[in-house]
Amino acid sequence: MEIQVNGAFMFKQILGGGQPLNLEIEEGTTLEGLLNILAGKFGRPFEKMVFRPDGKGIKQTVLVIVNGTPHWNLRDRLASPLRQGDTIKLTPMVTGG
Repeated sequence: MEIQVNGAFMFKQILGGGQPLNLEIEEGTTLEGLLNILAGKFGRPFEKMVFRPDGKGIKQTVLVIVNGTPHWNLRDRLASPLRQGDTIKLTPMVTGG
């Protein structure tokens, strides 16, 4: 099945620029599985930006949005299965006032 991955800010450069990345993934791939696929494709810089140093999940400074919904609002969070045509956006958390 095909999905689309977009990056914002520093993720845009790691994912190859401003163009959306269309990926063919296996049916049943989870959001966490996708992040691991992207780590395999883009290497250490991606891993360092996304994953916690202890290997237990993603950094709190990373926001993964699936079809407009932040990953923490998905029923199964990172274990949520992806579907044909899903759009995933990777962006750093932006806070401030």
